[in-house]
Amino acid sequence: MPTALTADTEGNIYIADQTSGQILVYDSDQRLSLRFAGGRDGESRFQAVQAIAVDRKGQIYVADAQGMPVQVFSREGRFVRGWGEHATGPQNFSLPSGLAVDAAGRIIVVDTIRQVISVFTPDGAFLGRHGGMGFAPGTMAFPTDIASDGDRRIYVVERVGSR
Repeated sequence: MPTALTADTEGNIYIADQTSGQILVYDSDQRLSLRFAGGRDGESRFQAVQAIAVDRKGQIYVADAQGMPVQVFSREGRFVRGWGEHATGPQNFSLPSGLAVDAAGRIIVVDTIRQVISVFTPDGAFLGRHGGMGFAPGTMAFPTDIASDGDRRIYVVERVGSR
């Protein structure tokens, strides 16, 4: 059961498979080239992957709605680091549902329940938060995904506001 999808600049496709609790990576010829599970030990299964992003260095970022919220893996699928909890606090999350990497390498995570976008360094240091519940410019109503144009813009889709 696929739950998230992304591609990198080399033509690799990354798919989160809810059934196996793994990320499956297919090369540009559509051959399965890598599969890996989440967590520090590499044996844990992802619980509810909502988003995947790959940075320019090939590091793989995974947003998990029930497990460790943000997990980072090498291009070989080895756990590098993770951050956040499902708790209060600016560096934490309620329901991380989308993530993107901008041109500067910052990690941008959208949180559906908190109605915010949180920005982090690649190492997981909290940089800031934008948004809040609402329908005016700069606010959101249950955002579900985010994308970066790789330059200066980010795009957010939301469930309730139909924007």
